[in-house]
Amino acid sequence: MLAGLFLLWVSSMPVFSSAVRSFLERDFPYASMENIEHADAVVVLSGMLSFSRTDDTFVQEWGDPDRFFTGLSLYKHGKARFLIFTRGKTPWADLPHEGDILRQHAIAWGISPEVILLTPDVANTEQEARAVKQLFAQKGLENLILVTSSYHMPRALQLFENHQLKVTPYPVDFAPTGARMTVLDFLPSARALSETSFAFRELLGRVYYAVRV
Repeated sequence: MLAGLFLLWVSSMPVFSSAVRSFLERDFPYASMENIEHADAVVVLSGMLSFSRTDDTFVQEWGDPDRFFTGLSLYKHGKARFLIFTRGKTPWADLPHEGDILRQHAIAWGISPEVILLTPDVANTEQEARAVKQLFAQKGLENLILVTSSYHMPRALQLFENHQLKVTPYPVDFAPTGARMTVLDFLPSARALSETSFAFRELLGRVYYAVRV
């Protein structure tokens, strides 16, 4: 019991959750957009929106918009001919597809509808990679700039390359760094525990696909 309490306490410390997040991000640090070569398409993976159902509609909330705005910026800087959003959706939820909402926002930010492509429905990263592969075959595209969170990039890159796609990774959504450590970093918090749990799910996902392949 004491061991369990100790593990819970350690997992709830911000200093621990930050260390785990940094470990996940170590392979894909920030990259300057100027150094990115031109590609056929910028592919923005789902995972930044959440929805709450109301009586007659839904409320959309941004978890982290870095993927979206980076995708727009890459396109506006002439890094690709097309901008692709994946139509991510939780299978058991009667809510909108994320790609559909992102397309609407992109048009509102000045992106021409003709250059925005959407994948079929997808529920996870492996399905996103397969759907992008199919879309590339239909459109005669060859290479892409992949935009996703730094912690998620190793698994996403592996899955996209498994489908013989030519990928230039562009990581975003980094954990904050540079803040001075205080005693609060050693005190348990629900947010830190949630971040630790999220990080370990990502690690399990990497192990699963590594073993499966």
